[in-house]
Amino acid sequence: MAHFKGDAVTEVTLFLNSQGKLEGVTDEDERLYQGFRRKVHYLGDGLLVFQWRDPRCLKHHAKFISKIKNLLERTEAFSKEKDLRQWLTMAAGYVDWQPGPDSTPNAIPKSISFNDLDEAEFAELHRAVDGVLWSTEGLAKLWPHLSLEKQYESMQDFMRAYE
Repeated sequence: MAHFKGDAVTEVTLFLNSQGKLEGVTDEDERLYQGFRRKVHYLGDGLLVFQWRDPRCLKHHAKFISKIKNLLERTEAFSKEKDLRQWLTMAAGYVDWQPGPDSTPNAIPKSISFNDLDEAEFAELHRAVDGVLWSTEGLAKLWPHLSLEKQYESMQDFMRAYE
């Protein structure tokens, strides 16, 4: 659905109360939520556009960043955390494609900052990064001097801390 400049977006923060029902965090949130419920109830043949944002989980973000920092200590393939993070992001396919100087498409890693992704998007990225880490190509990039068997054992040892 198209959004137009100036479209108003109502934001409401909700929680589950002690009775297991949704409730607004503030009085204003509660009023807005009750207004939304009325609109849903009386919708009839009308149309209602519903958006939501799944806030990022700080613990999940911290675990991901910790994983990258710890991986950097275990590989000689990268000397900077930023380079490792960008390689993982790109290998996971989380990129924007931009034309280069010769018009050839170039992959530019997208930002993984806390405010740029909601939790669902970040969880998908994290799963994709783990897939890269376990891939033959990922293992070879991180530990090129080891046999495939030793690369796999190194990844198993590394991942134990994140189970």
